[in-house]
Amino acid sequence: MFDAQSSLADIAGRRPHLTMVLEEWGLDYCSAEPATLHAACHRQGIDSDAVLEALRRAKEGSCDCDLSSCSPSELVEYIGVRHHQYLRAELPVLEQRLERALQLYGQSHRQIGQLAPVVRRLVGELRDHMQKEEWFAFPWISSAGQPDEWVLASLSKDHTSLAFILNCIRFITGNFRLPANSGPAYQALYACLKGVEKDVRQHLYLETNLLLPRLAS
Repeated sequence: MFDAQSSLADIAGRRPHLTMVLEEWGLDYCSAEPATLHAACHRQGIDSDAVLEALRRAKEGSCDCDLSSCSPSELVEYIGVRHHQYLRAELPVLEQRLERALQLYGQSHRQIGQLAPVVRRLVGELRDHMQKEEWFAFPWISSAGQPDEWVLASLSKDHTSLAFILNCIRFITGNFRLPANSGPAYQALYACLKGVEKDVRQHLYLETNLLLPRLAS
């Protein structure tokens, strides 16, 4: 179980479904600087007891899935099933919704013009990243092998780039705040984009904080 002195990274790693609660409270579990729940809440003026209660309710309502104790081969299987399959289904939907929103709002909302190339880059880099994992890294790991260092270095570089793109999207959209007079197509785009962002952040967390350190040890 966790308490106010548990690190955000440990909470997210042990129970991935709890990342939704952390995100709702605006707590960054992917930060390069580890922070306890208490410290992170204090920094943002949040009641840590309220966050703990929300985490406990979410834990009780979901099955336990402690990925912190999984082997590298189990982690890559989880990532492939949980995250790659989701993205393979959602990225074409995201592209379609982006193009539709551009057609309807490209002239009246400058923001969508700024957002479009960033989202296209996100989609392209995600597809390249998943292909690299499925063709090279994951087969090596699943066979209990150790991928070459260049593969691990390339994955780590991907993580940095993808995290930067996600932060750019957050900045452009004002944390997914819909513009005034935005219609259903704009709302559908933001809903899809927010879902993809959440999945990718969880994906990156698992690889950056659990998978790659174990392979490097």
